[in-house]
This record gives sequence, structure tokens and C-alpha cells, in this order.
Amino acid sequence: MAKRGPHPKLGKMEPPAYSLCQAVPEPPEWLSDIGRAEWREKTEELRARCILTTVCLAPLAVYCDVYDAYRGLAAFVRKNGSTYSKGRGGWQQARPEVSLMTQKGKFLMGLAKEFGFTPGSQSRIAIVPQRDEAAERDPIEAARQALRREQGMRTNRPNLAGA
Repeated sequence: MAKRGPHPKLGKMEPPAYSLCQAVPEPPEWLSDIGRAEWREKTEELRARCILTTVCLAPLAVYCDVYDAYRGLAAFVRKNGSTYSKGRGGWQQARPEVSLMTQKGKFLMGLAKEFGFTPGSQSRIAIVPQRDEAAERDPIEAARQALRREQGMRTNRPNLAGA
């Protein structure tokens, strides 16, 4: 049973800084060809957005495996239909693969949102910048980097004045 009363004040906590992957890692051996292709595509995309970290490799492997299973189920349902005849009367029953495909699709979309693969989830991803030790030693370089980040943020904003 939980303790009663207000939650204790923890103060402001810094999010942990994870190490970014500098190169695209090789896919796990246990992934199929479709999963490996998806791995290569998604890791390259995450690396280009500077959010591919060592922590997200295991969930990404799960995403690629579920993606492969979903595609296999979708191909089976496309080929054989979503229902089949059962019994003497020939009444139609939904194939179990349809239910599995729905479950895998929901799980896949949940993981896709976590990684920012959907348009709505891309704006909610917080990128924790890596600590630059050279900039910490040189305050002028730190100011230059902050100015570059600020200018980059200004150029990425939509122009609402002309709309």
C-alpha cells in the first residue's frame, strides 16, 4: 500500500545525458531481412536527427522485429482474406491473424510514437544535447554555440506573420 500524504519535493532534476551513436550500428543477427532493412532506415534517420543513443538500440530492435511480423501478417490477410468459412453452414469467422495484426499494429504505433516516427510525435521529442567539454573550458566558444543554437531555432520556426 502506498504512503499517504503529499509527494516529497525532489527539486529540479537534470535529465541524464546519454551517449549519442556516432555511426549507424549494425542490426542484430536475429532480425530477418525485412527487420534489418527497417533497422538501417530508422537508425540512419535517428542519427541524422541526433537522437540515436545507445539506450534506444534495444527498443529499436523490438520495433523492427514487430514491423517484420506485422508485414508478414498483413501479407497473409491480403492473400487469404480476413475471414474464412467454418462448419456445415459455411458461416464466416474472422481469422486469428487479423486479431494478431491489430495487436501488432497498436504496439508498433506505440513504439513509433516513442521514437518520433509519426508526425504528431516529432514535436514532443526532447533532445538532450551532449556536453561539450571544450566549450565548457572556453566561455567564448560556449557563447558562440549558444548563439548558433538560437539562430537555428529561429530559422526552424514557421513564419506566422505572413499567414
